[in-house]
Amino acid sequence: MLARYFSIIGMLMLATLGTFAQQGGDAAIALVRNRVNASGFQEADLADLVVKDHYTSVDLGITHTYLRQRHQGIEIWNAEIAVHQRADGSVVAIHNGAYASLAERVNASAPVVSGEAALATVLSATLPGTAVPPVVSTSVYFVRIGQGTEGLVERVVVTE
Repeated sequence: MLARYFSIIGMLMLATLGTFAQQGGDAAIALVRNRVNASGFQEADLADLVVKDHYTSVDLGITHTYLRQRHQGIEIWNAEIAVHQRADGSVVAIHNGAYASLAERVNASAPVVSGEAALATVLSATLPGTAVPPVVSTSVYFVRIGQGTEGLVERVVVTE
């Protein structure tokens, strides 16, 4: 009975922490949109940011929020924005790895070749006769494929 009680308390605490993290993440998103839009980004470039991590360092009391840029709901590989703030909300630093003018740079909204098909092609070319292992999961990302152009890739996770 006592273990069940602590489990319920633990779940409530996690739910509360998640709410605080999202609130902090939302504040960082608003801050980024305000500051980064002023530096040449279009509104659409920062319309779909997702919080990847949000925490406060115990030693310094600095809150770190890591955002990832998305376009059409698809994450952009390495397009992170890091926001570091003091307890009073003042900004220590913003590190911007986001891409500007995405709508003009993106060349597709769906992969031409599936991740599984690409994996099969690579295996047949590099390890002939090797069977394609079972796929655990796939994720689609935009990545830089040339100067000023982003293309879609599919990340495939397989079992060994």
